[in-house]
This record gives sequence, C-alpha cells and structure tokens, in this order.
Amino acid sequence: IASLSLDEAGSLWVGTLGGGLSYIGCPGASFVHYRADPYAPDTLSDDFVWAIHKDREGALWVGTYGAGLDRLDRDTGEWRHYRHQAYDPNSLSHDVVRAIVQDRKGMLWIGTDGGGLDRLHPETGQFTHYRHDPETPSSMSSTAILTLYVDLTGTLWIGTRNGLHRLDSMGGDFSRYTIGNNIIRAIYRDSKHRLWIGTETGLYRLDLETGEQTVFQADPSESRVLGTNSILSITEDAQGVLWFGTFGGGLNRLDPTTEGITHYRGAEGLPSNVVYGILEDEYGHLWLSTNAGLSTFDPTSGQFTNYGVADGLQSKEFNAGAFYKSSSGEMFFGGVHGFN
Repeated sequence: IASLSLDEAGSLWVGTLGGGLSYIGCPGASFVHYRADPYAPDTLSDDFVWAIHKDREGALWVGTYGAGLDRLDRDTGEWRHYRHQAYDPNSLSHDVVRAIVQDRKGMLWIGTDGGGLDRLHPETGQFTHYRHDPETPSSMSSTAILTLYVDLTGTLWIGTRNGLHRLDSMGGDFSRYTIGNNIIRAIYRDSKHRLWIGTETGLYRLDLETGEQTVFQADPSESRVLGTNSILSITEDAQGVLWFGTFGGGLNRLDPTTEGITHYRGAEGLPSNVVYGILEDEYGHLWLSTNAGLSTFDPTSGQFTNYGVADGLQSKEFNAGAFYKSSSGEMFFGGVHGFN
C-alpha cells in the first residue's frame, strides 16, 4: 500500500505498488458489488460479466468472458463453477457465456460465443449441446450466440452472429430468419405480440404470421428516427411504450401512435450515449446501464439521476446483455469489474 485517501462520499481509495488503484465503497452505498477475488476460490470466476439470470429457486447464474458459468446460492453464499472440459462431452461447450435464460419447464439455456447453445439440466448438472451442422438445414447457423429470449408463449428465441433462430423442438430443430446484417443483439416480444429485433443495421419488427419485416433506421436528414442503427436493448414499459438502448445514439423512445422516435442523449442528462441495458422499476422509472455509470430516468419529468463508482458501482463501464430484473423486483447489472 503506497497511499490512502478518503473522499467526500466516504469511499477509501488505495494506491498500491504494482497493483493499480483500488477502492472500498462507503458503507451506505445503494449497490451491492460482487467481484472475483484471485485469493478466494469461492467467489465470482472472472470480473468481466456478460450475462446474469436468477432462476426459480433463487440461485443467481452469471456468465463470464472466458471463465465459464457461475452459480451463486445466495442463502449460503456458496459458488459453483462450470467450465468447458475437453474430456467431458457433457460439460459446458465454451467458456465465453453471453446469455442465460430459464424456460417454463425449468431448463436453463446458455448461449456461448464459440460453442453454440447449451441446455443445462438442473438435476444432473449436465449440458446438452446445440451447434451448427452444415449437413442439417434445421440446425443452428452459428456457434456464436449473443442473446437469448423466452417470450410470453414460452418460445425460445436465439440471436446469433448469423441470424435469428427459434427453437422448434428439444431435438434441435430450429427455424431461421434473416434479419438485417444478421448480427442479432436484442429480441423482444411486445404486448401486441410483435417481435422486435435489434441489429447493427437497424431495428426490425417481424410479423410472425406473414413473415413481413418493418425496418427502423437512422437518417441524418430526419429527426424522428433512430439515433443510430446499432441496437443493444429493447423493453416495453407499463404504459406500452417501447424503449431502445443504442450504441452511440443514447436512449430512444418509440411513440406508439405515430411511431416517431424521441432521443435522450448527453444534452438531456444521460451520462453516456451508449446504453447497454434498460429495466423498469415499480415506480415507472427506467434504469439504464451505460458506458459512464448507471442512470435512472423518469419518463414523466424527463429527469436523469446518475450514479458512479463512489455509489458502489463495479465500474462506470457496464456490458451489453448483462442486465436482469427478477420477479421480486431486484435488478442486476454486470460490467468489467463484476456486477451490482
């Protein structure tokens, strides 16, 4: 330890010789911070968090970048780690985990970036793998999964680096959809049963009955369109209004009547124009994970409240896909130094 400094928020900053800068958040911080500890094996495997999901039993599942899948029993504090094992065909298919969801039957689905889609049976702890097979047209078209989504009907949708997929049977039959440039980063089915897909070339609305696609894209000459074509997150609030988190275009709101789009950026108080995740709380406020901290937005007043490292955040930098709201109302956001 080379230096110590206590700031006005009550956080202790620690300067080290060779270990960089560390901090201890103030005791009254609003956010709980989980992170990896290299000296304690019973912690998060890696600080770079890509995915978070709380299952029906209350266990927390965390997907990491290169360190596999972690399970936290929050009653006991015990961690269990799942890694790819070359000698075990029933192990996790790849250690980069980008997405986690649980279906209506209680099965946990794991999207990996390189190993395809995995299904974890909670009782056996074994993984079933779904991968691309060039000889089988109904198989996955990519082993790189970016997002997973279970809609109101229980259907599992898979966003990959090579198109949108729908799981048709546990045997591994998938329907494929070509959407934009086929890099699918967000999927959402709204209260009107329309499927929305976020890509790097715009926002798409898919009519599941006819297959017709409607595209929303950015246009420098128009003001009531998308702020950018790269869509990272989609949600619908309690009032039926759709919101989109973008990479560089801030927070976007779709008017349900005119379908015009309103932008909220740094000029309006948003801390960063990169919005990774959007979650709505019980008061109708939106919680936004960004590249410059966490922010709450009141749609009625148009006001933002921003939080930083001194409030207990894992870092100012969060990650795409690493946001989740449980049935109890708890919210989780992951980033480059663990999760809150």
